[in-house]
Amino acid sequence: MAVPDWVPKDLKKDFKEAEKQGWTFKRTTRGGQAFAPDGLSIVTFHLTPGRNAKTEVLSKMRQYGYRPRS
Repeated sequence: MAVPDWVPKDLKKDFKEAEKQGWTFKRTTRGGQAFAPDGLSIVTFHLTPGRNAKTEVLSKMRQYGYRPRS
C-alpha cells in the first residue's frame, strides 16, 4: 500500500519508511493519524504546515517504535 496523497510532502519519505515497518495511516477531519504496529499507539497530526510539525510527528513516532533509516 502506498502512502496516501493527502500526506504532507515533507513527511512522505518518512511515512514510506514507517509503512515498511508496519505503520498504517488514516485521514481524519483535520489531519491524520499514524497507527503503530503494536496496535496500541496512535500519533495524531495536522495537515497544515508548521515550523515544528515534522519534528514533533517524527519524535512521537520514534517514542512508539519508528526507526528512521540512516
